[in-house]
Amino acid sequence: FSSCPAGKYNPLGTQECVNCAPGYYTNTAGQNECTISPCGYSTSGFEANKRGATDIIRCTGRSYAYLGFTECLPCTYPSLFINSANLCSIQCVWSGYWP
Repeated sequence: FSSCPAGKYNPLGTQECVNCAPGYYTNTAGQNECTISPCGYSTSGFEANKRGATDIIRCTGRSYAYLGFTECLPCTYPSLFINSANLCSIQCVWSGYWP
């Protein structure tokens, strides 16, 4: 059995490669588990061809993401978002103009 490529993992005790679940990723081959996308990052754009995510991207500008998010969400107004279940606090910064 060869090792699994990035975006997939090999559950211990098996000989198969499994896609990382949404919001999780592996960026190196041969992993036994996937890593959850941290606060302020998403796996958006790295889940190509229905494969597991191979990397994460930092949310920028007026967007945010909680732990395990697959997309960065737009801030609708300047605020501090706190999600105690996911242990995140994301600051949506006001830049002088808010439509």
